[in-house]
Amino acid sequence: MELSQLRYVVAVADLGSISAAARHLYVGQPSLSKSIKELENELGQPLFRRTARGVELTPSGRDFLSHARSIVAQMDAVTELYRPPQSNSLRLSVCVPCASYVSHAYFRWAGQHAKQDFRLQYRETTGFSTMDAVVAEEAQVGIVRYPVARADYSEGLVGSRGLHLAPLWDYHMVVLVQNAHPLAYAGRISPEQLAPFTEISHGNLTPIVPPDESDLSHEKEGGAMLIYDRAGEFDALRHIQGSYIWASPIPSEILTRQGLCAVSCEDAPLYRDSLIWKGHLSSQAAAFADEVRKVIHQLME
Repeated sequence: MELSQLRYVVAVADLGSISAAARHLYVGQPSLSKSIKELENELGQPLFRRTARGVELTPSGRDFLSHARSIVAQMDAVTELYRPPQSNSLRLSVCVPCASYVSHAYFRWAGQHAKQDFRLQYRETTGFSTMDAVVAEEAQVGIVRYPVARADYSEGLVGSRGLHLAPLWDYHMVVLVQNAHPLAYAGRISPEQLAPFTEISHGNLTPIVPPDESDLSHEKEGGAMLIYDRAGEFDALRHIQGSYIWASPIPSEILTRQGLCAVSCEDAPLYRDSLIWKGHLSSQAAAFADEVRKVIHQLME
């Protein structure tokens, strides 16, 4: 029996829903369900039963909840008693994929909270490097990207490293072009329409995929260019006539500022971006995650 399992029981009981508790705790729903099931197996009796409105405690669950609340409260009190003095400084290091919507959320969050003493680090890198950084505690939180079709492999790999994972959203990639591009206002385009144009690729796009699928390179009639920073990508789109780039959805204000247009494409790849962290998610990391979710909600409207 672990303290985290007791916290899970308290959260599910308070919220009456496993999915709501998972969001509240920033834990993947499958992971939370599995942990509670393992606890029930250890105790030899169920703690919850499903209802039309969610879940409710069994008689055994009600008895267990009172003990769980007491233990969690005592542990929190001890932790608070011996917690080192806290300063008002802001500390947050993150590793993320190359994604304008994430950087938009991060710096919007930083602008709201970084008023005086702060030490922030924002690094765009591959999914595997992000996992390594979070495991080594070089980053407090990370965001990893992987194809939805390979979610079982990718999420299993994250879990095998002892990390928590909470999906942020699934989305289709869009084609990013300058407003003057011939396809800018063509509506929904086909992959064949992109063939004559130059593709600019994220050097750090590399998602988490099985080893035999890690080489995503391909030959193109219109040529290709590999760039490792977003500023360079925007410059390339601006100066290389007819160029385009595959990207995650981008906030409208960034499109307007850069003079860009996002075009939907048939058979566009479907990706998932997920939050990962080690141990307890800090309040600052949780606040950043909330800001990311706000930006995602705006993009989905």
